[in-house]
Amino acid sequence: MNKGDIFIANPKYRTRATALHPIIFWDEYNNDTFIGLMITHSKKDTFLDNIPLNDAKYYSMMDVDFSDTYVVGQALVKKNEWSSNFEKKIGTLSTEGLNLIKSEIINKSNPKWWSEYLND
Repeated sequence: MNKGDIFIANPKYRTRATALHPIIFWDEYNNDTFIGLMITHSKKDTFLDNIPLNDAKYYSMMDVDFSDTYVVGQALVKKNEWSSNFEKKIGTLSTEGLNLIKSEIINKSNPKWWSEYLND
């Protein structure tokens, strides 16, 4: 996986508890985990730190329509085994998309587990 690649889980694993949303791969975190960013349709009124990612300029390749999307405003720690459930790469962020993620999320927070983020 390369920084900015967007993946979706195999339908058999795509449940609310495990892998419902597409994930942007950012970087390795340690031997067992990686840093990922979750793409969602939840608007800013639901999660105040969600960042609009609905402009085509943020993608250099996309197999699905992301015209009404946001990225959760927190870098997330994901287990490497989770990524083994990825069915396919569905897109890649453009340089503008990478820069947006870096300036608005990566440079402003330390990666957290999803449960930590929800409890903050």
